[in-house]
Amino acid sequence: MKFALITLMTLVSSTVFADGYRCKGTDFNVKLYNEVSPSLGTKNPSVVIVSERGVGTIARLEKENIDKLSLENAFLFSGVSNSVQDGRYVGVQLTISKTELPADEDAINDAPLFGGKIVVRADNTVRSENLVCTHYLKSEK
Repeated sequence: MKFALITLMTLVSSTVFADGYRCKGTDFNVKLYNEVSPSLGTKNPSVVIVSERGVGTIARLEKENIDKLSLENAFLFSGVSNSVQDGRYVGVQLTISKTELPADEDAINDAPLFGGKIVVRADNTVRSENLVCTHYLKSEK
């Protein structure tokens, strides 16, 4: 019985693991998580969450509401979020470079860093900010 349980857990744990990017800026933080189901394409975006310092989550884009464009040097993710609470529309455009930033000798961990940029359109204003992104991998096996 133990052998069957261990075998089952090994098979389940060796499947696809969640990945994506976590990006930080002065005013904005962004989390992008890719699909975990191989049938949906594990490099396709599943969720983009944008939060603003002092405000909290301002946009949450999900699956079919996220457009992904692979450019020569970057990935471009965009979409529009519609708040259920106040009906507010927030347009989001996230760019993440495919090229790693130069290594920082003061970095806390050895995770590669990527340059990013967020453009947020809301309340008749357009704000943008440069970001530093790390590749997120839920579990490395």
